[in-house]
Amino acid sequence: MELDSTPVVSRIANLGMDSAEVYVVLTSQSALFGDSSLVLSAGEIRDIGWGRYWQLPPVSSLEGDSLTLQISLSYWGLEPDPDTLSEETTITFDLRERTNVFGAITGQHDVSTVPAHIDFYCEGYPDSVWTSVDISAGESYTNGIRPLLAGSNRMVITTPLRYMNEDRSFVTIPGNTDPFDIWLTSSDVILIDDDNGADYQTYIVSSLDQLSLNTRVVTGAPTAEMSLAAVERIVWMTGDDATTTLTTADQTLLTNYLSAGGGLLLTGQNITDDPANEQFLADVLHCQPDRDDTDRPRAYGIGGLPPVDGQFLLLLGSQGAGNQNSPSSLIPLDGGTICFLNDTTDLEMCGVYGVHGLGKFIFLSFGLEAASGMAGSTSRAEFLDIALNAIATDVPDGSPPIPSQLYLEPAYPNPFNSSVEIVWTAPIGALRMSLEVYDVLGRRVAELFQGQSPAGTHRVTWAAADEHGIPVSSGTYFVRLHAPAVTQVRTIRLVR
Repeated sequence: MELDSTPVVSRIANLGMDSAEVYVVLTSQSALFGDSSLVLSAGEIRDIGWGRYWQLPPVSSLEGDSLTLQISLSYWGLEPDPDTLSEETTITFDLRERTNVFGAITGQHDVSTVPAHIDFYCEGYPDSVWTSVDISAGESYTNGIRPLLAGSNRMVITTPLRYMNEDRSFVTIPGNTDPFDIWLTSSDVILIDDDNGADYQTYIVSSLDQLSLNTRVVTGAPTAEMSLAAVERIVWMTGDDATTTLTTADQTLLTNYLSAGGGLLLTGQNITDDPANEQFLADVLHCQPDRDDTDRPRAYGIGGLPPVDGQFLLLLGSQGAGNQNSPSSLIPLDGGTICFLNDTTDLEMCGVYGVHGLGKFIFLSFGLEAASGMAGSTSRAEFLDIALNAIATDVPDGSPPIPSQLYLEPAYPNPFNSSVEIVWTAPIGALRMSLEVYDVLGRRVAELFQGQSPAGTHRVTWAAADEHGIPVSSGTYFVRLHAPAVTQVRTIRLVR
């Protein structure tokens, strides 16, 4: 940059077979910078330090010409070859005026400026960071202590997860005093690519792109420095990982995220296989492991929360990852609602929906990346559209979400030994519905309600008897609520 001071060193090498006497003249824009004479023996290399710094001139003094440094070299061999030879080398410099940039970085989730890390790049040097700065919340940004070059520049802004990272080009003009303010784009969904380096995230990203969502991808689990504040929805995928699917830090982060009102879609074929996850599954995701490998590459949607009744995910085909070698099954606990079955004949389950704190979640014990959308099955994008809407939360005052449609509450007590209370909430407008109990073989045991359900909360007690009043044996049962376009199931356990 203009007015910089820089040392100049010339390196001279005698690559001949004889000694040579050398005279070097250094000029800048036709002005003498220095001269020196020396004798170099054969093969000798010598650096000439000119003893002073070169003060680069103002750009305005060049009158549009480039700044050049010229080295003129005359040399002649000592006896017996006295012929004089001359060479000349010209070095051209990209000399520009110093400029600066400043402004405010803001976004919809922050009442003041947003904390960020900024890397600056200058035109002509796209692969080298010119300077970097870190700014805190409430601070305006600048380019720091190193000036920028006049002309085209670029900044790469690394933001909190609630925003998309930004890559902005701008032009700096010497003497400009106008700020360059930036409004950040909010992220619609965060994809946690926690698949141990595989490329399965590309299948999820392509589907999210079909939905025109602003997707921020995080490779590996988020670190403690990555705040999930104001992040509305997370898709967390673990791929083929079977031993470190969710670390203790991951579990703590997700628990706090859901408690604060976040929306989570968690998917992975080996999550229930990892013993380290059992307590987290029970306490937060309201389920427990069942079989490690169902050997069934399909999932059938059931229920109205989320509204996946009739959806069918095929985990085979060239349009998916093709990696499902051990899709697992699970058993919902109190607070967990079945949303996917591995098969329609034996009620083996592979998806659960629920609420933890102020947040909502969907957990799939298979890898969504394998869903191909082939053979008439539901595509990844179609399911993601349903799932992300189902886990979206909007609870600014901290109140629990109120169902806007028919909703089957968790049964209480559960497990039970004599009777259990079943509660459902119906929206405005009478709905015709049925409430039934099934055993693990899919046989109907009892009908608890059949008819029009007015708006409001309703309760019914099941005394653990079949339709003939005969007490049933201990075991697992399923309470099924069904209405047009709505099916929900709760798991209950009878212990006599």
